[in-house]
Amino acid sequence: MKHILLILITLLLALNVSAQAPQGVNYQAVVRDAAGSTVNNKAVKLRMRILQGSATGTVVYSETFSPTTSALGLVNVVIGQGTPLTGSFSGINWSTGVYFLEMGVDITGGSNFTVLGTQQFVSVPYALYAAQSGSGPAGKNTLVKTTAEAAGSSTTCPRGGVKLEYGLDANGNGVLEVSEINATLTQYVCNGLNGNYGPQGIAGKNSLVKTTLESAGPNCMHGGMKVEYGLDNDKNGVLDAVEVNAT
Repeated sequence: MKHILLILITLLLALNVSAQAPQGVNYQAVVRDAAGSTVNNKAVKLRMRILQGSATGTVVYSETFSPTTSALGLVNVVIGQGTPLTGSFSGINWSTGVYFLEMGVDITGGSNFTVLGTQQFVSVPYALYAAQSGSGPAGKNTLVKTTAEAAGSSTTCPRGGVKLEYGLDANGNGVLEVSEINATLTQYVCNGLNGNYGPQGIAGKNSLVKTTLESAGPNCMHGGMKVEYGLDNDKNGVLDAVEVNAT
């Protein structure tokens, strides 16, 4: 079975912290085959496992999804709302230490999963834990919208990539409308040049995106979200501080 590459972007998309916090975390990915080509319009199977304590810790919850990739190889799922295998997502006590997400995929749609890596939850699920505390006045959520840039569609990313747009959810509908986008914050994560093909190519480095809630302060007067980018030089699936290239 071919090994595949998958670019992981886990984002906080309009999670209201209220008495009943949504039991799920939005997850988007681009599925590629061993040659680096996107796996388009094809039924695949994903397995998500949440581990406690470390990247090899105890599995407290696992589930599967059976999405069909888009014409650009994208899949979108909500962690916590798949088909459970073990445990209960709503039963996870996010206050007891750190948690990690392990992702596996079978591009044939079967159950022969290839584990692509394990990444620490940085901030997203803790909105679920925070919902147990007292609520202050409702504010406006910061939303992040990701759009696949096809190769040749723009001069910004001639080889394709991902467009990141940001803005406040002014109407509170959980969708980043065109009128809500702050164009000055728009950024791109572009694909690089393809390497030469050989009998056995050297595995490349994944580009990682890390999101962290930003407290009110000099960077964000009323708080918001910090987005950092970089290459996974040590291939551990975690964007370490020394790997951050841009913020």
